[in-house]
Amino acid sequence: MTKWGKERTLCRELKLFVAKKYLDQRSAELRQQGIQAEQETTRGDPARGIVASVRRLSADLVIMGTHGRAGADAFWAESVAARVVPRIQAPLMLVPAVRSGDGLLREAR
Repeated sequence: MTKWGKERTLCRELKLFVAKKYLDQRSAELRQQGIQAEQETTRGDPARGIVASVRRLSADLVIMGTHGRAGADAFWAESVAARVVPRIQAPLMLVPAVRSGDGLLREAR
């Protein structure tokens, strides 16, 4: 593996770690409020991973974040959610990201 390949792998692993930590915190907050919540982070195609998790967990509700693009066309064009919707039975809730003053995406609260 080249140096560039190792750096890309490290970057992907770091993103996965950060995502897992974030989702663990959000799930813990929901459980503290008496809401049954489970989360998973997986490698590979996001839509396939989400669909597999939903089926395995028999999820009652799926909550996904969006990139905050505008309009229905932006949402459905190449969207992970658009690939998940026809393959699951559970309702899907989309939570839009919010851009802060520095241009970075932040969670909506």
